[in-house]
Amino acid sequence: MKHLLAVALYLLATGAAAQVCRVDAGAIALGVYDPAQPRPRVVRGDVAVVCRSVAADSRLSVRVSLPGAAVRELQGRGAVLRYSLFQDSALMRSWYAAAAIVSLDPASGETRVPIYARIAPGQWVAPGNYADQVELVVEF
Repeated sequence: MKHLLAVALYLLATGAAAQVCRVDAGAIALGVYDPAQPRPRVVRGDVAVVCRSVAADSRLSVRVSLPGAAVRELQGRGAVLRYSLFQDSALMRSWYAAAAIVSLDPASGETRVPIYARIAPGQWVAPGNYADQVELVVEF
C-alpha cells in the first residue's frame, strides 16, 4: 500500500520585525509512503526568511513548536502515521528539543532553515491523504 502525505507549516511572527520580514513556510511534501519499505522515509523542506534593512550582525531564532511529544502524528482515514521533525540531515537534532539559531546573509537579508521529516517504516494504515499542522514561531 502507498500513501500520500503532507505536513503543513503555519507561521507566527513576533515583534516589530514581523513588519519588515517575510517568511515562506510552505508544506513539506512527504510524497508516497510505502510501509513495506525497510528504511524510513526522510524528506527535507525549507523555511525561507527574508528581512529588509538587516544589519550585518542580525540574528534570528527559529523555533518549531511541537506540543505534546517529539513524535508527531499525521492524521487521515481514521488512522495515524507517526513521524518526527529534525534540524539536520543526520536526524540527530530534534526540533522538539531545541530552537535553531541562524544568521541572515548580510547581503541579501535572507536565510533558509531546513526541516527534515522522518517517517518510520512498517506503519500499516489505510491508503489515503494524511496531514498534520505544525506551528512555526519565528522570533527576531
